[in-house]
Amino acid sequence: MFGSVPTPNLPRSLALTFSDAIERALRHNLAGLLSEYNTIQARGEKWEQLSALLPNVSADVQEVAERRACKR
Repeated sequence: MFGSVPTPNLPRSLALTFSDAIERALRHNLAGLLSEYNTIQARGEKWEQLSALLPNVSADVQEVAERRACKR
């Protein structure tokens, strides 16, 4: 169902250590990336839902300055 992230053309053979191969596979695994994004999205939705339980507070501040003419 999920594929991998496309990479630019590489030489036909690439000398990799085992850990390099695992790191490349994890970095380019689309299913893993989508899972991470879905987790982040779900976390955001959770906080949005929880915020509805908090009271809404709003405020407005204004300042009015008056200049009085000096009578001489």
